[in-house]
Amino acid sequence: MVIFSFCKKKNVFLSVDLTGLVLMGGKSSRMKEEKALLVYHEKPQYHHIYDLLKKFCPEVYLSQKKNIAINLPTIFDKKEYQNIGPLAGLISAYETKKSAFLLFAIDYPLINEKDIEKLISERDSNFHATVYYNENDFFEPYLGIYEVSFYEIIKTEIEQGNYSLQQILKKNHVQKVSPINPETLKSIDNQEARLHYLNQYK
Repeated sequence: MVIFSFCKKKNVFLSVDLTGLVLMGGKSSRMKEEKALLVYHEKPQYHHIYDLLKKFCPEVYLSQKKNIAINLPTIFDKKEYQNIGPLAGLISAYETKKSAFLLFAIDYPLINEKDIEKLISERDSNFHATVYYNENDFFEPYLGIYEVSFYEIIKTEIEQGNYSLQQILKKNHVQKVSPINPETLKSIDNQEARLHYLNQYK
């Protein structure tokens, strides 16, 4: 069952039981500059994704590994999880706030309101997660909805040394969502991809 209300003024679905989570973690080693601070939509990318999720969730948090001085609600990776990669952001969020999470990483500048609305509309909380699935038959783990029940799953996997959210999703009961346009699922994580984006879409 999905719990949401329709806001006529904004013409979007406000999911009252979802907490937004903007995943900002990562070393940005391939980009060679802080990806969260890159500008694609007239504001830093972290703020663009934050504003998108705020249209659908009553609360939204930034998920940070390191402290970038930002005056927005933030959940920092817990020390015990700081060496397990991006999964640290999700499990730290679960252990800070008991909620289902609408998680979007900052690496996807083509994502828009319609993509978020589609994900929410196809959500089924009988599944542990509802996640975008790309044309190469892989999940996009950092574009999805993670139910409260998913916490125990990733906690167990981490204890067993499995830090791949992709592999965890493949092993479990997950709702796959096909994108409206596969192009929107393209991650921009290096300068070549960024220049291609700027040349093609700007």
